[in-house]
Amino acid sequence: MLDSKKISFHVHLFYLEPSIYLLDKIRDAFDGNIYISLNKNGEHNQEILSHAESLFKNVDHVVVDNVGNDQYGFFHSFPQNQDETEWVFYCHDKTIKRIDWLDEIIDPVINYEDINNIMDDDNIGLVTAGNTKHCMNMYTEDILTGMSKSKNYSKRLKIVQARHTLTWYRELQYILLTDTGLINTDLLNPRFTAGNMFMARKSVIKLAHDCVHKSFFENYYREDGNVEHALERFYFYVTGCMKYKNFFVGLEEEEEEKTDE
Repeated sequence: MLDSKKISFHVHLFYLEPSIYLLDKIRDAFDGNIYISLNKNGEHNQEILSHAESLFKNVDHVVVDNVGNDQYGFFHSFPQNQDETEWVFYCHDKTIKRIDWLDEIIDPVINYEDINNIMDDDNIGLVTAGNTKHCMNMYTEDILTGMSKSKNYSKRLKIVQARHTLTWYRELQYILLTDTGLINTDLLNPRFTAGNMFMARKSVIKLAHDCVHKSFFENYYREDGNVEHALERFYFYVTGCMKYKNFFVGLEEEEEEKTDE
């Protein structure tokens, strides 16, 4: 079980069956406070909330505009967390067809036998799944330029969207630098886990969110190119700026070291 004195949960939920599945999964590993964000137009909000309240003693929830991404909910629910816990586990639902995807990202972390000890390690700021399917390197300007030279027109939209994500990511890095003076030149393009589910210190999340304004979120969803896709990567950069390490559960030690180079 995750030590509820050390960590609290934040989840963004929309789909009924996947939400119930995810809440049940969390309850099997955790019995502390849970913070839920829901979309205003969610037709299953009350059922989801009622199920959560049947599982957890303390459920705090916020209802946000549906701008097409889970990070907007996390951005609004995180300030509600006044727990003394130092860590937060963040996750969100997906469609019923992607339940396996949820398991692949969440299970390695919540089932990791040393997870409570990891939270006591002063060197670690973020913990996430390290399986090769979801763990990837940040695209850089040079990489995207190389991809553009070898892709045909039908593939160029995704390349342009990836450039948009990189532009947002660089903007967040710039805001962090100008506001705080923090920079980590050895981790400008970190490895990250796609899917945006992780454990992180509250201080890491707060600093990352301090670089984002609510106006940055756009009122529609796309697979890549919006600020939330940059934020997904930015958490992994902020840890390095705060002199912490990212810990990828299941990643070979040699590979893990490369993420901090």
